[in-house]
Amino acid sequence: MRINGIGGIGAGAVGGLGLPDNSNLVDRIMQVEQAPLDAAKGKKDKIGSEKSAYTALRGMLGDLDGVLNGLKTPSSFAKMAVESSHPDILDGIVDGIAAPGSYELEVKGLATADKHLAFGFPDADKTEVGFGHMAVEGAKGLHDITIDPGSTLKDVAGKINEAGAGVRAQVVNVGGKEDPFRLMVTSLETGEEAKIHLDADTTFLDFKNIKGGKNLDVKFEDVDVTRAGNKLEDLVDGVKLNAKRAEPGTKVTVNVTHDIPKTLEGIKSFTDKYNQLAKYANDSFALDPATKKPAGKLSGDANMRTILRSMQTTMSAPGAAGKFGSLAAIGIATDAHTGQLRVDEAKLKGALAEDYEGVSKLFSVSDDGPGLAGRMSDALKRFTNPTDGVLHNRESSLDTMMKTQDQQIERQTRRLDERRETLERQFNAMNGHVNSLNAQQSILSARLGDGGGEGAPSAKPG
Repeated sequence: MRINGIGGIGAGAVGGLGLPDNSNLVDRIMQVEQAPLDAAKGKKDKIGSEKSAYTALRGMLGDLDGVLNGLKTPSSFAKMAVESSHPDILDGIVDGIAAPGSYELEVKGLATADKHLAFGFPDADKTEVGFGHMAVEGAKGLHDITIDPGSTLKDVAGKINEAGAGVRAQVVNVGGKEDPFRLMVTSLETGEEAKIHLDADTTFLDFKNIKGGKNLDVKFEDVDVTRAGNKLEDLVDGVKLNAKRAEPGTKVTVNVTHDIPKTLEGIKSFTDKYNQLAKYANDSFALDPATKKPAGKLSGDANMRTILRSMQTTMSAPGAAGKFGSLAAIGIATDAHTGQLRVDEAKLKGALAEDYEGVSKLFSVSDDGPGLAGRMSDALKRFTNPTDGVLHNRESSLDTMMKTQDQQIERQTRRLDERRETLERQFNAMNGHVNSLNAQQSILSARLGDGGGEGAPSAKPG
C-alpha cells in the first residue's frame, strides 16, 4: 500500500505540505488593517490644510490692518511735499508732521569749513619734512602728534588723520614747476566754532589759513538765521531744509503742500489689500466644476463670511459730514459680483484737490468720529487679537485637533507594528509545524517503501 503525498496549502507545495511566502501574506493582511491609520493621516492633512489657510488669512488681515494704521490719523493720512522756487539754491524734504504753508528765504552765505594749506614740497613721499611734535586742534579737541625722523608729506597726512582731531589731511598736487605738493588740512565740520589750530613746531611745515570757517547766513521771513551747517532741520516743523548755494538778493519761496500722488498711493494700498482679501474669499466659495461644491479650504468656515460681512458693513456705514462722507463720493465703488473695490483715480484725485481735509476726515479720526480706517481697524481686532480673537481661537482649536490626530497616528502605528510582529511570529510557527509534518511524511514514506516519489511500487501485505 502506498501513501500518497499530502497536497500543499496554497501555491508552490510539491510532494508535501506547503505555505505561500510569509511576507506577502503579512503585507496583504496589513494593507487591510492599515485603513484606520490612513484615515487618521488623511484627517490630519485636512486639519493642516485648514490651519495653513488660516495662516494665510491672518497674514492678509494683518496687511490690511497695517495699511489702515497709515490712514486712521490726520498726521499719518496726510502726505506732504516741499516745493522750492529755486531748488538749486535751497530745497527740502518732509520729515515728520508738517502743516501746509509758504515761506520766503534768502541764502546770503553758506557755512564753510576752516581750511589750511602748507608750503610746497617737490614730492609727496620722498622728501623729508622734518621731525618733532605737531599740535593739531580741531572740532574734537587738541591732539599732539609725533612726527618721526624721515617722515614725508604722506606720512604726516596719515598721522593727522589717525589722531581723530576732527580734521582731514590730504596731499594736494597744485601743479607748477617747483614744489607743487602741499599738505591741506580741512575741518570735518563747518561753522565758526570748528576752526583749526596747527602748530608745526620743529617740522619744516608752515601752514596758511586759505579759507576760514563760517556759519550759514540766511534770512527767513525777514529774520536773520544762522547755523553751523547748511541744513535747517528745526526751522519749519516737520521739514528739513538744505541750503545748496549762496545767492544774496534772490528770494526763494518754499511751499509745503499736500502730496496728492502719494496720498493716492496710500488709499490704493488700502483698496489693494482689501481686494486681496475679497478675492481669497471668492476663491474659497467658488464651486468645483466636477463636484459642484465649494473648493476652497475655508469654504465651510463661517469666520470667512463673518469677516467679509463685518468689513462691508463698516465701509457702508455713514462717514464724516460733508461732500466726501462716503467711499462712493470720492470714486471708490464696490463691485456687486466680486465684492472688490474699484477705484476711479480721476475722481479720487479731484476730491483730494478740491477738499483734502474733507477726504482725510472720511478715513481719519476727527470731530465727526474715528473715521473709516479706525472703524475697520477696530473691527479687525475682533478677529486678529492674538489673545482671544476669532482666528486665534480657531487656530488653537486646530492645533489641539492636530495633536489629537498625532496621538491617534502614534497609537495606530504602534498597534500595526505589534500586529505585524504577531502575524510574522504565527506564520513562522506554522511553517515550522508544516516542515515537521513534511519531515514525518518523508520518514513514513521511506519506511513503507514509497520513496517519497510517484511511480514507486506499492507495498505488499506480509
